[in-house]
Amino acid sequence: MFALVAVAGVYSRLRQVEQVIADLTVGGGRRDTLPASLRPRPGESATVLLTLDGECPICHRLAKAVEEEMATAAWAGLRVVRVFSSIDARDRHPDVVAMETVADPDVWAAVYEGYNPTLSVVNAAGEVIFRRFVYADTNLTELLAEASAVSLTQGKGAPSREAV
Repeated sequence: MFALVAVAGVYSRLRQVEQVIADLTVGGGRRDTLPASLRPRPGESATVLLTLDGECPICHRLAKAVEEEMATAAWAGLRVVRVFSSIDARDRHPDVVAMETVADPDVWAAVYEGYNPTLSVVNAAGEVIFRRFVYADTNLTELLAEASAVSLTQGKGAPSREAV
């Protein structure tokens, strides 16, 4: 029982540390801007980036949840891009017409944060204004609602530290 409590405590602290690192790197850290190819296009408020792997079951769940959410009005005007490190990884996911797909090691290196899946929101200046690591216990409904709200309210403006 003690070991279970200890493991749960370590897991909780790890997630807190990851959030602090994300807060430090978003909007002014080592990744100020992302490649122009990932920025929203004219008429789009923001780009939602999904950093995915081919074999990760959570990656497949996230991609499916985003695909379903894209049919709602809340996601109108958002550009959604799946980013993979290779064609092999991309080929392990079904094609989704509404989502753009990039399988490029250089683009992957520009967005990869050391963990996947990751959901990020990029504004027109190429700044990451929202980023979350997605875990097996992440509430995807809440995560996608939060990402959509940030995208629509801050996508064209400067990043807000509170939203990150």
